[in-house]
Parts: sequence; structure tokens; C-alpha cells
Amino acid sequence: MISTIKKHRKKIYYGLLVVFAIAMVFFSINKTEKNIDVGSDYFVFWKAGVDYFEGNDLYDPIEGARDYIYPPFAAFLFQLFAIFPLKLSANIFLLSNVFVLLPLCVIILIRICKTLNLSVDQYKIPVILTVVFSLKYFWNNLITYQVNFLLLTITLLGIYYFFKNKPVAAVIFIAIAASIKIIPVVILGFIVVYHWKNIKVWLAASGTVLLCFLIPLVTKGWQVYINYYDFFLKKAQNQAAEGLISYTNHSLMALIVKLIATETINNAVSPEVMEQAALYRNIILLALIILISIVIFISIRRRNNIDNLFVFAILFCFTHLVSTITWTAHLVTFMYILLPLFLTHREFVRLKWEKVFVYFLIIIAFVLGIEGSDTTGKLLYNVLRTYDIFTLYLVVILLYFSGKIFFSKDLKKDRLSKVY
Repeated sequence: MISTIKKHRKKIYYGLLVVFAIAMVFFSINKTEKNIDVGSDYFVFWKAGVDYFEGNDLYDPIEGARDYIYPPFAAFLFQLFAIFPLKLSANIFLLSNVFVLLPLCVIILIRICKTLNLSVDQYKIPVILTVVFSLKYFWNNLITYQVNFLLLTITLLGIYYFFKNKPVAAVIFIAIAASIKIIPVVILGFIVVYHWKNIKVWLAASGTVLLCFLIPLVTKGWQVYINYYDFFLKKAQNQAAEGLISYTNHSLMALIVKLIATETINNAVSPEVMEQAALYRNIILLALIILISIVIFISIRRRNNIDNLFVFAILFCFTHLVSTITWTAHLVTFMYILLPLFLTHREFVRLKWEKVFVYFLIIIAFVLGIEGSDTTGKLLYNVLRTYDIFTLYLVVILLYFSGKIFFSKDLKKDRLSKVY
């Protein structure tokens, strides 16, 4: 019997994955009926697609619905959502996340590992752990019908082509992602700077951004950008004031507000607290920008992909910290951020204290990955949210990965030895 199982283990694995995916879809659909009504985020995406197709104002508020704050190009793409009625469209999107985007994301992670010349034994367990530890954030996006995982998948495609030494394809994918939601522009900037001598990269990046800008301009005129600019600034200010007091915001600004004025959580934030927090945030961000600039300079000089594996994780962390609003669903990027951590071999961790530290990071990642009032208990849930361990974890990972690039002799040699 054991020999039969070994012989057909791939079929068994795929069968279990299919069963798991079907179960995920079943529980998601049962749990998310309220997340596809007029007040939901998905309704906003769907309605933006409808409005774009029908020539309506994208930024005209709808009573009972959330405001659309994405760039006009995103609404152009959201027309695909609007082909079908709202609920049918939402469930097609949900199925696409489970059966298309999630497998594609896993395949991309595996392909990235292969570009580093890793064997199956070297990357198999790290990829599995990375995905498993990140499923909570994927699930969060799934049940709220968010587009964050779609954006992550597009960005990972760009990162994969970067590792494949196809920077033109890389910047095209990431420029498209940045035209949907501005955050990936940091990664786009890194790739362009990394290949600053390659004129094709500059042309591909600027050409893609220009195309994504021109499509709404040609089809809807300048007014769509004027409305976006005015509306986005107003909405961004309101979200900053509202989001900072939320348990589910994990930006650097939110962390500082929670630490200096815990009583403001789920209450109004005074102008004095905002001003003090903004000062601390700006000082920390300046220090992080200097640190990341040095890391990027080292990466460009060394020109090895092991460094870059860490650099992209650092940039993902930074985008969450610098953003005014980083909801828990945005942390689906952990599906890449955790990969370098699990790929780090004992040979990279030479000191005993560092081994303990790495295992500590893995344990915290596991706790954050299962965190919830029902799973970890209300007390631990409140502690993790009140002191925003999510944000602190992003800061620690950013600093640790930067330290690996600075001090690891193995990274300088462009080698990653057997992991497990």
C-alpha cells in the first residue's frame, strides 16, 4: 500500500489540492453574501467598470456605496468585471482567485526559485511554508472580493521576468500593476534603476505608463483625471483620519498613533497626536529610505539574484510602511516576503543567536498567519492589534533582510546552499 501511495503521490497531492480549493470556495461563497452588495468593495470595482463602459463619471458618489478611488485605467480594466451581473461576476472573480491566480502565484514562486538554480528539494518546503503561512491573507482577500491578490500576481510576474533577466517584460507587467494601484511603483523604480544603462527598459517602462495614461484620456478626456486628482486627495485625507484609528490598519503612521495614544483606537485622533505621529513617521521613513538606498546600491554593484531575492521583500515591506492605509488584506504580499526567510539556510545563519532569531521570526509569522479572535483568542488578538505586531514585523523583516545583504558572505558569493 505504501508503495502504491508513493507511486501515485503526485495525483494524491493534486487531488487534495482540488478538494481544498473546492472547500475554500464553498465556505467563501457561504460567508461572503454580504460582501457583494451595494456597500461592498467589489460593487465599487464592478460599478466602475459599468460607469466606464457607459461613459458615466467614475468618481460620482453613489448613495450607500463606497467611493471609487483607483486610477481611471483601473476602471478601464474593471470593465471585464462588468460583463456579467454583479453576483455572477463576483463569484467568477472568486473562482478565478482560487483556481487560476493562486496556482499561478505558486508556479511563479517555484519559477523564481528555479532561476536561483535551486533544486526541488531546496525550494519545495520553503514555497509550501510561504504559501501556507500566507493563506490567511489570501482568504481575507477572497471573502471580501478584493483585487490585492490580482495585483500581487501581476507584480510577481514582473519579478519573475526580472530574475529571468528579461527586464523589459518585467517593467511592462509592474507598470500595469502600478497603473491599477500606485504602490508597485517602488518596485518598478528599482528595476529601472537596476538596469539604468538599458534604454529598452526605460522605453518599456515609460511607454507602458504612458499607454495606461492615454487610454482613459482618449476615451474619457481630461476631466476624468481632474476628477480623480480632486477626489483622490480629498478621499485620501479622510481615509488617513479614519484609518489610523482602525485595528486593521498596519501602516507605520498607524503603528505610531497606536503606540503614543492607545486610547485613540476606534476613537477620534486629535490634531496634536496626528502632528506628533507625523513627525516620528517622517524621521523613521527618512532613515529607512537611506538604508534602502544603500541596499539597492549594494545590489546594483554585486549584480547577483540572491541579493535581489531579499531586495524585493524589503521593497514590499517598505510599501506597506510608507502607505497611509495598509489593511490586513494588503499583507497578502507575505506570499513573497516570507520566501527569503524560509530559503535562508543554516549556513547563512552562522551565529547561534541568529538561528534563534530566525526561528522566532518564523513562529511570529505563524501566529500572525492564524491570528483571529476565534483562533488565537480575544486577548492575544487584542494585543497583536493594539501594539500592531504586524507593522513591527514588517519593520523587523526589513531590517533583518537589509542586514543579510550588508553582512552575509554567502550572499556576496551569489550562492544559496541546500535549505533542508
